[in-house]
Amino acid sequence: MNQKVLVVDDLPVNTRVLSSILQTNGYDVQAAHSGKEAVEYAQNNTFHCILLDIVMPGMDGFEVIRRLKAIPETAEIPVIFITGKEGAESLAKGFELGAVDYITKPFNKIEVLARLKAHIRLYSTLQSLVNSQADILTQIHDAQNSLLKQPEDLESACFAVLYESLHAAGGDIYDIIQINDTMYGYFVGDFAGHKISTGFLTSSVKALLHQNCNAYTSPVESMRMINSVLVKLMNSGQYMTGCYALLDRLKYKLTVVSMGHPPLIFIPRYGNVREIGKGGDILGVFDQAVFRKITIDMYPGDRVLLYTDGLIEGERVWSAEIPELVSTVRALRTIEDRDTFISRLYEATQEQRGEVDDDVMVLLADFPGTPPDMDRSEENGDIHYRFSGLRRFIDPIIEALIADTCEIVPAGHQYGLKLVLYEALGNAVIHGAREQAEKDITVRLSMNEKKIEVEIADGGRGFDWQEYCDGLRDSFHDEYDMPHLQLSGRGIKTFWDYGYDFTYNDQGNTVTLWKSFSS
Repeated sequence: MNQKVLVVDDLPVNTRVLSSILQTNGYDVQAAHSGKEAVEYAQNNTFHCILLDIVMPGMDGFEVIRRLKAIPETAEIPVIFITGKEGAESLAKGFELGAVDYITKPFNKIEVLARLKAHIRLYSTLQSLVNSQADILTQIHDAQNSLLKQPEDLESACFAVLYESLHAAGGDIYDIIQINDTMYGYFVGDFAGHKISTGFLTSSVKALLHQNCNAYTSPVESMRMINSVLVKLMNSGQYMTGCYALLDRLKYKLTVVSMGHPPLIFIPRYGNVREIGKGGDILGVFDQAVFRKITIDMYPGDRVLLYTDGLIEGERVWSAEIPELVSTVRALRTIEDRDTFISRLYEATQEQRGEVDDDVMVLLADFPGTPPDMDRSEENGDIHYRFSGLRRFIDPIIEALIADTCEIVPAGHQYGLKLVLYEALGNAVIHGAREQAEKDITVRLSMNEKKIEVEIADGGRGFDWQEYCDGLRDSFHDEYDMPHLQLSGRGIKTFWDYGYDFTYNDQGNTVTLWKSFSS
């Protein structure tokens, strides 16, 4: 393909002379006779060089080159100024604006061809180098992405992910580790800087995760072993932040290890959306790093959100943004589809994130299974709940109840209330289930600043409150004769210990507890 040159001069005689010189030497030439025409031609065609007159009516050569350099598609095209007697100041201004050379009038054929050939050769070489580097970076990007597990690769992990890399070799990483049939590890990390060498560290970290995360090593020990290797691998100034979440579905436990990374967001089916884990040392710097760990209960229907700071980091650092992110997540919690949730979250955080200047990664993981259904309503100042399909775990229900009481019940009484609710619900759901695999429970909350009343009714045969109350009272007289009743009466003793009076119906499937708060 012939190399294409744009000749710009308001005098047709000049464009004809230059076109003749270039065409006879194999160049494809297009002429423009005004600055406006030159900008339009350059935007709509591909040129290897532009010969541009400085002095033209209307838009002069300086304004033309200023506009061309402001347009990404034309910014790299070499511009050679055509000059007459404008002088050194005009040439200096042209070079400042981005011109690469100049030719003088009247035109010297040998000079014109020599300068044009040199700059087209340089331009073509640079373009070839840029394309070659782009191809290499694309290969690195594709290789890096091929290492990132997709939801369809491990459907049992129940996750969705969004990853937008700012550069071809991204600095963010995530991985899912299936430890056994009931334990899954979710890791999100962020390398400092986005150098090509950072991209190569991705495969090393993935290998370390799969080597060190197992059922026999605690999550903190796993991260310490990975850190020990990274300290040796990383160069000075390199480091990595990370968050590792281990979900044990058999024990209903989630353990979160934080390594200088933004905290995980815990999204329970019922209860408060909140951040889990913050702080800890970064990875790859300190031999004796200290990592933060926290373990919480997690049940079917709950989910966790891991992310890198690119999701929220604008002008302020991420630690200042967390309350806003938690509020945004709370507003989206009813969205069941994981991909839709992440997409809506990305859109909702766009304003505070502003123009993207960092990689963005978001990973959402669910605890699969059928959670209990909950209906909540308010009537005459009371709050009514109905839970259907309850099994042995009751913590999600406790979370929902506490969320409604925390703003009214005095802070000093909230811990006791949680224990009392735990015992009352435990008796109704677990001990009162008998041959039933599932229970339906209704709860009524009536409260103000001076008093709280809780009524719990289960839809089964019920818990025999009378038997255990009598047994507990007898055990005070002879604890050695009836130790089993004393042990079994722990819930009732908890009511008494925390100052709750209670009553129950004859069937034993409804208990009402109440307590007055002193001023």
